[in-house]
Amino acid sequence: MTAPGRVAGGPDRAAASLAAGRPVLVIADHTGHADRADHTGHAERTGHADRAGHIDSTGDTDRVGGALVVAADRVDRRSMAFVVRHTSGFVCVALTGYDCDRLGLPPMAGAGGRPALTVTVDAATGITTGISAADRARTARLLAGAATAPGDLTRPGHVAGVRAAAGGVLAEPGTAEAAVDLARLAGCRPAAVYAQLVRDDGATAGPQDLAAFAAAHELDVVTVGELVEHRRRTEVLVEAVARCRMPTRHGEFTAVGYRSHPDGGEHLVLVAGPVSGRSDVLVHGHEECLCGDVLGSRACRCGSELDAALAAVAEHGCGVVLYRRSAAGLLGHAPSAPSAAGAGRVLLDAVLTDLGVRSWRPALPAAGAAGAAS
Repeated sequence: MTAPGRVAGGPDRAAASLAAGRPVLVIADHTGHADRADHTGHAERTGHADRAGHIDSTGDTDRVGGALVVAADRVDRRSMAFVVRHTSGFVCVALTGYDCDRLGLPPMAGAGGRPALTVTVDAATGITTGISAADRARTARLLAGAATAPGDLTRPGHVAGVRAAAGGVLAEPGTAEAAVDLARLAGCRPAAVYAQLVRDDGATAGPQDLAAFAAAHELDVVTVGELVEHRRRTEVLVEAVARCRMPTRHGEFTAVGYRSHPDGGEHLVLVAGPVSGRSDVLVHGHEECLCGDVLGSRACRCGSELDAALAAVAEHGCGVVLYRRSAAGLLGHAPSAPSAAGAGRVLLDAVLTDLGVRSWRPALPAAGAAGAAS
């Protein structure tokens, strides 16, 4: 058995446990949700769990928390009872945005911000009151089912859905995103039951509590930060699919078409001069805005900012402008949600890494802090 103060696991071991239907402990180990990427895509580490698996019990306990997680398509009465017994009892199922839309799960009224709670549900058939472990396990399995229809669920109920950010922990390093990413890594449906671990007195479990609990119950443990690092290390996040010269009124650029994974989004990158192995590269990330960029709309500053960034990069002679495909639609350009902004930071970091940029600074003064590409 693992000694108190030390936890065993990591993404691969945690995924294996989920695949076998066993609960795992997921620790949000960094400021905010977990790793909060800056404009370079780097994580700002203030974490409480190191790579050796130790939980730092000297840190700020308000910034570390643990959740019991079970793959939703594997959960049964016994594993659900374990989750309910040792947590706050507020059981959630983390789902992809696609599944939330497919199942007709709108946001819960008044539940802004993260986590993105949806309406609560119960299974429409095969349960009694909906509150028992067996009933909630059936509801969770239905939420995970690829063939489940909106009519198979009743609203309100005893299980809350949570809409995980597209891009998972790389876009929004939260517990819901970690749970969905782990379920995928386990080869399960991208849906996971989770609830926050608490002490016997109802207080949030701190680092020492988490380590002791994991050891006592022989649970595999993974931190959100470890999962972020695992995905960055093992996944191909961007792929250059096309390249050509592009003369503009500001000068000549090399246009590179990138495809992002796993969403398949296509994005345009304009590169001025040689950037591989270079420092002090000017960089600008821009989200597509048809009205501002093409039609010259005065309702936003998108067009003028893009023009200014291209001019600055061309004058500097060494820079990158990322033109990111927008999910807002052709006629709209609303401010990005935090998860969308996170996805943009991840994409920018992956592109700069692929281009071999060593360090950079914003092309426009208000665009953010300088940084180093990973």
